[in-house]
Amino acid sequence: MDAISVRASGFLDEERALQTSRQDAAAKRLASGRRLAIIGGGVVALLVVCSFALLIRAIRRPLATMMRVMTALGDGEQDARIDTAMGSEEFNRLAEGYNAMAERLRNAVADQANSERKLQTANAELHRNSETLRERGSVIGLLGGMSHRMQAARTDDELAQIIKVFVPRVLPNVPGALYAHNNSRNCLVPIASWGGHRRST
Repeated sequence: MDAISVRASGFLDEERALQTSRQDAAAKRLASGRRLAIIGGGVVALLVVCSFALLIRAIRRPLATMMRVMTALGDGEQDARIDTAMGSEEFNRLAEGYNAMAERLRNAVADQANSERKLQTANAELHRNSETLRERGSVIGLLGGMSHRMQAARTDDELAQIIKVFVPRVLPNVPGALYAHNNSRNCLVPIASWGGHRRST
């Protein structure tokens, strides 16, 4: 019985020693796992931060390019285009859409300028035509008044005075004279002149 007790006691001591070594090994593995988890968490956090920084940079650079070109277009540079690679398919599509829109805008501005020039030309032509019509209307009115008075004239002297008054208004800055044919002497006799014209007898 003593031998069995000694033997059992040896087994128990061995079992305790084994359990202690296993607990020490588990504690070491647990501490090592904690260190790896802390280091791994830090590395993962660093990778996430770097990824976000690269993503923000990849978005910010194309946006800055687009903003610069759009500002230049807003300041009047009609040839401002995005001609650099944008780095992603989505930004490349945005750049192509912007370039197409800027080209349409330039064509629209050119068409508007062309239309404005045509409109100004037509307006000037219309103004000239209206001035011509106004002058012609004034001349027609004068000729009508002259015709009416000439029909009412009873003598050659009255007729000469009417012509002397109206012709310089119808033909300004054009000197002239009116002659009557004398049948008995078969010659022209001056009866009126205007505009500084010297009558010859």
